[in-house]
Amino acid sequence: MRTLFNLLWLALACSPVHTTLSKSDAKKAASKTLLEKSQFSDKPVQDRGLVVTDLKAESVVLEHRSYCSAKARDRHFAGDVLGYVTPWNSHGYDVTKVFGSKFTQISPVWLQLKRR
Repeated sequence: MRTLFNLLWLALACSPVHTTLSKSDAKKAASKTLLEKSQFSDKPVQDRGLVVTDLKAESVVLEHRSYCSAKARDRHFAGDVLGYVTPWNSHGYDVTKVFGSKFTQISPVWLQLKRR
């Protein structure tokens, strides 16, 4: 009998636990998130005053999805620019399609550059 009790206790202790968030927990988490713009802008980041030395996290989160579609293909840097794309993230390929002309070379992450 004692062995049966120990086996039952062990089975209950090792059983998988399934948890979910209640509706109130989801509302609390959503209220703490910052607002973000997900629309196109008619001005590039330089004209919107986003290229600054004293950068704030709130402005990055707010503006990280908005870009000027009219200036998306213009380059502002004369040197070579290497872009990395993660193959497991399909959004990286979409970003490459939009901003591909800004990069000199685009490489998947699994390739590594090694010094000789």
